[in-house]
Amino acid sequence: MPSKHDSEAKKSTQKVMDMTIDALKGEVTLHILESQLLQDISNTVITTDFLGKTYHAHMAFEQPDGQALQLDTDFFGLKRPEVNLTPGPFETSENGVLNVVIKF
Repeated sequence: MPSKHDSEAKKSTQKVMDMTIDALKGEVTLHILESQLLQDISNTVITTDFLGKTYHAHMAFEQPDGQALQLDTDFFGLKRPEVNLTPGPFETSENGVLNVVIKF
């Protein structure tokens, strides 16, 4: 669901992802069913400039050493493409199903 603060958010009527939790195995599995639908939502690498300043302290979002953020890699360290980015922590490069298993 889009945030109430994003009046221009893109929505999909199709189910794009599903998640299962197996507490006995200590696993969360994210099933991305149609990666192309996700890629159609966002086209922007998240940067310090894109995020702006924090609400209370009016400070920029940046690296601990003061360098600007450039979130151009995904959760697994894979480089994101210049266009057709997949929103969220996991980059997908092809249409179809992607299963991500995270152990806790």
